[in-house]
Amino acid sequence: MDREHGAGRENDMGRQSVKKTRMKFHEIDPEKDIRYRGPLSYREFRILGWLCIALSQAALILSLAMKAGPEISRSLQSPYLLLTSISRMSLPFLLIANFATILDDSEGYKGQLLKNGIATGAIFLLFLLFYYRYLVGAVNAFIGSRGETLQDMDEILRSFGTSGFLAFNLFIDLLLCTLFMFFLNYRPKRFFTGKKLIGFRLLSILPVMYEVASFVLKLLSFKGLVRIPVFAFPLLTVKPPVAMLVFLVLVLFIKTREYRFRKHGRTHKEYQAFLKTNRNSLQFSVFTAVILVIAAIVDLVIVTLLILLHSGSTSLQEGMAAAQEGIASAQEGLDFTRYLSEINTLGFGQSIVLLPLAPFMLLFSYTRTRRHLWIDIIIPPAGIVLIIFTYLEGILYGMRYLPSLLQTFS
Repeated sequence: MDREHGAGRENDMGRQSVKKTRMKFHEIDPEKDIRYRGPLSYREFRILGWLCIALSQAALILSLAMKAGPEISRSLQSPYLLLTSISRMSLPFLLIANFATILDDSEGYKGQLLKNGIATGAIFLLFLLFYYRYLVGAVNAFIGSRGETLQDMDEILRSFGTSGFLAFNLFIDLLLCTLFMFFLNYRPKRFFTGKKLIGFRLLSILPVMYEVASFVLKLLSFKGLVRIPVFAFPLLTVKPPVAMLVFLVLVLFIKTREYRFRKHGRTHKEYQAFLKTNRNSLQFSVFTAVILVIAAIVDLVIVTLLILLHSGSTSLQEGMAAAQEGIASAQEGLDFTRYLSEINTLGFGQSIVLLPLAPFMLLFSYTRTRRHLWIDIIIPPAGIVLIIFTYLEGILYGMRYLPSLLQTFS
């Protein structure tokens, strides 16, 4: 009997321990937090993001050099593809870093909106100044007709994008994503209070509409139905469609968790305290890693379907074989290769870079803080200096191809 009672007590204790491990997140006391925090913080993700931005400029320089001739193009193809793939991780790194500072309330929405807004406007104005005043002005000094110069320069710039446009200002994506989070999660203290709060929440549709409008413009340009003005290039979004959906899912994940949390009698203030726990940080990282893997697979499936639709009744394997043969001779294959490049310009196929980002998320914790905040201040200027250095090295390297490049555009 004693053995039976002892065994019964052990079973009860086992069931109680299982219940404790399966405790709902709204039942967890923030003071009884876990110790684990990933070694990577928002700072490392920002540094990685700026490094990827510098690599994107190196890829842009290589794309220019590749136009100097077929031999040069073939020799630079592999490093260009490698740099392009790595550089596309810049926006996810910076987006998650923004997420971290907002969730941990270390900077808040005001700081993020101010920084991203200034960066967006600065890139827009610098592009207009550099292109219309210095670049067009310098070429016009040789040609003598500004109208003709502007038309020729516009065509040269459009030639860098296979679909007739260039999208490079990733800070506009950061601004729109921060605005979406702001309208969906922020609780106004003066205006839009009470029943008016729903009106404030509905404003979150505006950044989504901007993203959709930008994609539609790029799609129409892809089909040759519109010509996007060159001055609008820095206003186009960079984020691929699948990556945009990933961001929306992450924001809604945070919002629905608050709804579920408060549904069980907890308060908004208690949820804010829960957001700062290591437990929630780990759950967010795991959820994000899973979503990134799913998004990469979905993006691959979409590209596969687009290839099959373009090939008609041809199988995927036959279509890819035709493309490879077309690199050497067949016009059909060349058209197919151009089609792959164009759908990639629209953002399809770019989200595959989210797959290697998933392991980084398992090492990431938005609750991990860093000392020496002055380092955060110098990261963007240091990134800009690195970009300038990249261009200087690119100009020095590209001078040897200048005669061939000028002959190509003449």
